[in-house]
Amino acid sequence: MARWRPFNGKQSIVIDPHRSFGQPIASKYGVPTVALAQAVEAEGFAEKVARLFDVSATAVRDAIKFEESLQSAA
Repeated sequence: MARWRPFNGKQSIVIDPHRSFGQPIASKYGVPTVALAQAVEAEGFAEKVARLFDVSATAVRDAIKFEESLQSAA
């Protein structure tokens, strides 16, 4: 498998063994979803994290939802 779109098939999150050691990332930006989600916990706002990481707010919100789905599955 070359890459997988684990977030309901959405293009925004990808697992690719050739990028970021295969951990889930915001596909367009390469930032790990866990880093974006944890940054929102620390900073409080997706828009602020988007500016800090130079990614779209949509990518941040998708990363949060994806990480929440992992937590609810555990």
